[in-house]
Amino acid sequence: MSTRFELADFKPLIGQAFQIRYPDHSDTLTLLEAEAARIQLAGFPPAFSLLFEGEDRRVMLGQHIYALENAALGRIELALIPVQPGSNGAFRYEAVFN
Repeated sequence: MSTRFELADFKPLIGQAFQIRYPDHSDTLTLLEAEAARIQLAGFPPAFSLLFEGEDRRVMLGQHIYALENAALGRIELALIPVQPGSNGAFRYEAVFN
């Protein structure tokens, strides 16, 4: 069973850490933004996006579905897409809900 997330689930979590672990590495992603999509389609759930920034400058995650753990949400799975290097030199990732 999948959970249907809403923007309101993530807005209060801006600035919080999300732990990500995969076979050879782990990292902390910080939620930087939770924004409504500019275009909303009538009859569909509201679209939104999340922007995360990693801590490790040596690793760029590929586009994939990752398990993330957060104190408020527990374990969730999100499709992350690398979008650009962040201000700290680590990579930023976007998750889109539509």
